[in-house]
Amino acid sequence: MVDELIRAIRENCSPATWSRGVKLARAGAVRGVKEEPGEIELRVTGRKQLALEVILYPEEPDWSCECDGSCSRREDACDVVAAAAIAVKQARE
Repeated sequence: MVDELIRAIRENCSPATWSRGVKLARAGAVRGVKEEPGEIELRVTGRKQLALEVILYPEEPDWSCECDGSCSRREDACDVVAAAAIAVKQARE
């Protein structure tokens, strides 16, 4: 299910956004908060050093981010969402 979520996020963000997400994940900017059936809540320290809440729904696959439009309106997934998903995949491997 995480692989499907990763695929969906990658398809819904630009290569530059995905690359920024990779950098955030590698920098250790992602912190897990809690995991419940069908939902993973994380905090990602991204833009302007704000810790943004990201919720991943691997079974659907879907996501939400509290960046409130600071990501590009042309994209459905921001770098913070990408970083969260990458970190979850790495943790499960």
